[in-house]
Amino acid sequence: MLPVLSNAWWMLLLRGAGALLFGVAGFVRPQAEVVFGTILLVLVLFVAYAALAGLAGVAAALLNRGRPGADLLALLGVAHLAAVALALVYPAPVAIALVLAIGLHALATGVLDVWIAFRLRRQVRTGWLWGTAGVLSILLGGYLLAFAGAGVAGPSRLVFAYAAVLGVLFIALGLQGRLRPDRSPQAAG
Repeated sequence: MLPVLSNAWWMLLLRGAGALLFGVAGFVRPQAEVVFGTILLVLVLFVAYAALAGLAGVAAALLNRGRPGADLLALLGVAHLAAVALALVYPAPVAIALVLAIGLHALATGVLDVWIAFRLRRQVRTGWLWGTAGVLSILLGGYLLAFAGAGVAGPSRLVFAYAAVLGVLFIALGLQGRLRPDRSPQAAG
């Protein structure tokens, strides 16, 4: 898995930048809300983020075909793109549908992120960043699915804050340039 991620560090950087932009754009939204409305704005921002993350994941997997772990990157990219397709095919102006789509996306990608972090646990010191992002995604996804009836206006600030934190975590992973093996005595044994 590590060789794949060493060659695909840019995918982590793109995913982080997309999430950070999504989060920041959500917090500077008051003027955009007048034009678009909360639901449409969140939908547009979410689709842009998930499309960027999905394309980056699939591209990283294709560039690393045949290497261990490329299948997980492909699955992660497909999960992002499936959320985009769902949001575009069913752009129902109902806030509950949007919250459910974002909740399912966060849950699915969170599980995959934790799985990747688990596979990296003895190879890199910063795998905890990926695991933290996964756990945050699972928690947000569970919250959104449990309280979808509140619509998008209530949890929108939570979603944008989550996206900003997720962005920082993935930018930190991507800025390493390449994931380097952990040279601690625990990793050697």
